[in-house]
Amino acid sequence: MKFNSRHTNRTGVVVSRLSYDLDIANNTNVGENEVADYFVDSKGNAMSVQLYSQSKYYLRENLNINAGLHLVYFNTNNEFIPEPRLGINWEVTPRQTLSLAYGKHSRIEPLRIYKTEVPTTNGYELLNQNLNVTKAHHFVLSYDMKLGANTHFTIEPYYQMLYDVPVTPDSSFSMINYSSETFFTDELDNSGTGTNMGIDFTLEQFINNGFYYMVTASLYESKFKGGDGIERNTRYNQNFVFNVLAGKEWQTKKNHTFGINGKFTILGGKRQSPVDMEKSLENQFVIYDESRLYEDQLPTSYYVDLSLNYTINRPKCAHSIILQAKNLLMQEENLGHAYNYKTKTVEPYGLEIIYPYVSYKIQF
Repeated sequence: MKFNSRHTNRTGVVVSRLSYDLDIANNTNVGENEVADYFVDSKGNAMSVQLYSQSKYYLRENLNINAGLHLVYFNTNNEFIPEPRLGINWEVTPRQTLSLAYGKHSRIEPLRIYKTEVPTTNGYELLNQNLNVTKAHHFVLSYDMKLGANTHFTIEPYYQMLYDVPVTPDSSFSMINYSSETFFTDELDNSGTGTNMGIDFTLEQFINNGFYYMVTASLYESKFKGGDGIERNTRYNQNFVFNVLAGKEWQTKKNHTFGINGKFTILGGKRQSPVDMEKSLENQFVIYDESRLYEDQLPTSYYVDLSLNYTINRPKCAHSIILQAKNLLMQEENLGHAYNYKTKTVEPYGLEIIYPYVSYKIQF
């Protein structure tokens, strides 16, 4: 609704309903257990309801405020979460803009986390049915400068503070680092925290005469505290990433275009935990030292991707043929460690491969 020339408001409701049928059994410690000790056997529906109202108000022609409130309800754990949002945009000059934003956001964990069951003397017990969702305060400052008609430069420092993070008491485990292959049989609580802070740089030229480019760089730190209260690196704390993306498009004949696009990436090494060699050799199964979670960092990675596309534009649709090749430098993708039964040692393993793609797209 537009109240006047200065004030517009958007109010609404978002209802999300997810039907699930989970039937999972897993052995979380094959070195010691012979049967499954992790179970999820549940069928039903999960629903979240989000009421929101957000207003944009112009204090001046070059200064506006975005303010709003989101109210979220999640029926699986019956949690009600208020999420305030606020943003201020100031056009300092016609070529420079300064923005400041705050927002509270929440993240629902995978449904199987809430439905985890363990066997007891009386049957099965739900461990985390009433677990709260993870929440975070986001703070972002942004400075944008127009360098030309089609070029701009942006600097964006940010800080994120996470709380109510599900963790295992007296353990390094945190849902911040959760991956889909992770299983556990412990009850979680919401005592975990985390912080993400960094600064992003972007230099971008919008497409002009068929040519565009974007250069981005990000420096950051990502930390967390598990149930033992010790601050550690998260699995995502690769510290930096640098990208150069560019492309050029030519018109070969009427309504036909040919384009070439390339991307070069320098990425800080992935985080991994040291192998507990003694336990791994004893159990003939890779066991990581969870007390030193994500202490080790792999070497820096370098990637080059290239794509070629040919497009035919028709009056009612466009046809595109796209050829892509990813990882042209054959950068090894580290996949972890494996136990070698022949040599009775633990060895790292990875994959070096160029990924080719061919696709055909129709746009109406």
